Amino acid sequence: MKRTAYLLLTATIILLSFFLYSSRFYPLLNSDDALNILMTFYYKLPRDLYCWGQDRGGTLIPLLGQIFYRGTGASPVLAVSLANYLLLIAGFAGFASLLKKKTTRLLLAAGWFLPPFFFIDMTRFPLGMEYSLLGFSLLLIGKLGKTPRKTLSWHALMLSLVVVLTAALWVSDTAVITIFLLLVTLALAHRRSSGTFRPPAGVLAWTAGGALAAGLFLRYAHSFVTHTTGDYLQINTFPYIAKSLHILAGRLGLLITFHRGEPLLSLFTWLALLLLLLAVLPGVQGRVRLTLRSRYYLLFFAADALAMGGVVLLSRWVFLNGLGSWYFVPLYIDLLLFTLLLLDHAVLPEKLSVLLRTAAAVTLLAGALSTPWHLRYVSPGSLQPEITLRREFLQMAPVGIIAGYWNAYITAAAAPDVIKATPYEGDKNRNRELTKEVFEMPRLLVIGDMWLNTFPDTLRQYGHTLVKKGEPFEMGGCRVQEYLEQ
Repeated sequence: MKRTAYLLLTATIILLSFFLYSSRFYPLLNSDDALNILMTFYYKLPRDLYCWGQDRGGTLIPLLGQIFYRGTGASPVLAVSLANYLLLIAGFAGFASLLKKKTTRLLLAAGWFLPPFFFIDMTRFPLGMEYSLLGFSLLLIGKLGKTPRKTLSWHALMLSLVVVLTAALWVSDTAVITIFLLLVTLALAHRRSSGTFRPPAGVLAWTAGGALAAGLFLRYAHSFVTHTTGDYLQINTFPYIAKSLHILAGRLGLLITFHRGEPLLSLFTWLALLLLLLAVLPGVQGRVRLTLRSRYYLLFFAADALAMGGVVLLSRWVFLNGLGSWYFVPLYIDLLLFTLLLLDHAVLPEKLSVLLRTAAAVTLLAGALSTPWHLRYVSPGSLQPEITLRREFLQMAPVGIIAGYWNAYITAAAAPDVIKATPYEGDKNRNRELTKEVFEMPRLLVIGDMWLNTFPDTLRQYGHTLVKKGEPFEMGGCRVQEYLEQ
């Protein structure tokens, strides 16, 4: 019965997350999200190994999305949603394998699938997918330890591990840091158990061969890159690091003083800090009985949190992008697992153990509720899926749309077979081929939001002269004007 209850509650959490935060249902879905959806529709290898020619962000989700889009006939947005959650479930299964108690695993499910609003992008963005793959790799590593070497099953697991870690590197460049720390952790654990750093011959061969294969694959994928991002790999100087710390301190100050206007996020912040302290105290008092495996994974999560925090502070790219909360997803995941590992292995009186688990549940509940609260009462003020709103444009389909970046691709994502959209000339255009398709449509609409205050009688775009037709109207939450090509 306990197992059945655990499985039912975990499934309920996953389904709740899917129907709130997957691409198909998320109310704050935007054009960055829409790139995966459009790539799923247009996907072609090897051209699309990276997102429309950019030099980062491997297109694993559009690739997996082909299983659902071409295999089952699901819409591109549903295919992307299913692909994202397939990886999230795999990652959860991997990290949950480190925990021995079902109650702690259930807490992990809540924190993983229903994160606080600051970290909700982990359900769709590359960093969340990277850590899902890394989590699944821990499951494979655990199985390797229980499988006799030199057997076919052992080699199959090693091959799977190489593929999964290579995919993590493809999805996000920052995975190289986490994978390096993971290898160091495994080497230290091996040294402790065997007395030597030297790995078995088979492990050494697979590690060297896997590293070579990953390097060759990534080099091949980069051969299709058509443009590079100049600031992406730049390192912050000390003044920028100081500015970053000042900004972060200001944000934390607003949270802990309840001046941000989001009481559940503020409450979560206080409870999370308290929970971390309560989880560490038994360890300081010698009341945590960790296995060798768990001890080194605890070290790994702490080291990765410090390393990824350092990356955030040192990255010029992160600073230029306003220190977005999605860049802190690795810290959230690391600290969540660090805390739950301590709670899972703490040897405490029953009443104190129940109290700690209850505190963890209340903390994660506050975080889980903070996201729907933000969506309903802060932005966008509704739980209506953005894709549902944008589907109003189907009334005009087949149609081409010109808009600002943040309105273009998200509108096309609603039905990419009959809605073609492009950012206006001079805005961030990710695919010029789509621009050509826009002007091939029988009707042409212009979205003025975040671009035009008023619609001019004549508009020049991409070498085409457009003439205003009729009066402006509202559609899909936007100000819209129809134009004819002269």
